[in-house]
Amino acid sequence: MLNKLQLTRDNFVEAIRDWPERILLLLSIRTLVQHPDFNPNKAKFSQHTFHWDVTPEGVDVLERLCCANHFNLISEQYVQRTFEYHKDLLTACVNRYTLQKGAIENFPVHVIEAMLDEQVKQGNKWDAEVFQRDAMATTSRGGFIWSDSEQGRPFWEAVIKYRRFGLIPENNVYIHQELMREYTQELMQGVHQPWQHWEFKHYTDSEWQTLKFAPEWDMLYDYRKTSKPEPSTTKHTACVPLHVYTSAPPYQTKYYIIDALSHDGVYATVWYNTSSDIFALENGLAFVTEAAAKDAVRAMKLKDIE
Repeated sequence: MLNKLQLTRDNFVEAIRDWPERILLLLSIRTLVQHPDFNPNKAKFSQHTFHWDVTPEGVDVLERLCCANHFNLISEQYVQRTFEYHKDLLTACVNRYTLQKGAIENFPVHVIEAMLDEQVKQGNKWDAEVFQRDAMATTSRGGFIWSDSEQGRPFWEAVIKYRRFGLIPENNVYIHQELMREYTQELMQGVHQPWQHWEFKHYTDSEWQTLKFAPEWDMLYDYRKTSKPEPSTTKHTACVPLHVYTSAPPYQTKYYIIDALSHDGVYATVWYNTSSDIFALENGLAFVTEAAAKDAVRAMKLKDIE
């Protein structure tokens, strides 16, 4: 843009100081679309730079707008429609640069919002500046006490101190969801004791250990697959999950899942629409009855067929 105007940086700032607000907003939007890390709160007008040729307005309009001050080419209605179209992007930008500062500069916005929610739950007012000064601020300093939260001290210590942000799901995605899906596929394919090819460790540890049984998918542990298991040569019955929920049941409905650690291989739980509930539903593992879950367990056991 500076090359087009043939002006120095200082002259450019002076030149656009009196431009209509709608024009400056349009320039900010176009810059943000092409540069998502752009901070309009800190940047000078001279830093509104973007490629004119890939905008809806095009080179001709922007050249006439910026070089000849033909502001009538851009109406208030046009800028408003542009603003509404990019509203989610702009909202994220505002959140990023009003919340992500100081001690929580690198924290995801949804994590900061969870901290603010807990701050209010424990009797303090919603105030991001408290955590911007001290991410681990306690109740007496305007924050919250980790051990007094529903999640508990280990959870918030992992999130805030060790920055294990995945513990707070974004878009309802559980931290181990993809790994759980991969492990479930191995079970459905008849892989015998698939946990033998998986390792785990506490998030604060550096050494990995081989699993001795099916993974619990604890959010405070990391899991990884170490090798591709050899396909079983033993013929076995197929695991056909019968009598499972195909859509979300009513809130607080009791249902059953497969649990390798329980005595009979099944576990009763309640539907709260959590990420683990949705995972069970999407993978055909949310059984309507205990008998149906036990039937699936029996079908998963390897059996010789004469």
